[in-house]
Amino acid sequence: MAEQISFYSKSDCPLCDTGLVKLVPLADKLGLEIVKIDIESDPDLLERYCWRIPVAVLRQEELGWGRLSSGALERRLGEVLASSGSPKTSPGSQKET
Repeated sequence: MAEQISFYSKSDCPLCDTGLVKLVPLADKLGLEIVKIDIESDPDLLERYCWRIPVAVLRQEELGWGRLSSGALERRLGEVLASSGSPKTSPGSQKET
């Protein structure tokens, strides 16, 4: 089962739509699954993220929020995956035998 990026958003949110478009190719490239979570469905989430959406989270680490950029997301994904000892390798890092 692929690791999951939690993507906190709500309906009628242009920043959320744009952020998801930027996150999808990165998640696909790294074999990660994106789970969209509607903050309006949970009062606690609505209180926590109301003014910060969208928010992308992997392994309980925020990847970014608000106006997301592809470059920043990619850097942060790399940091989170590396710091947690992920078995994933980056392209070109595999040794030839």
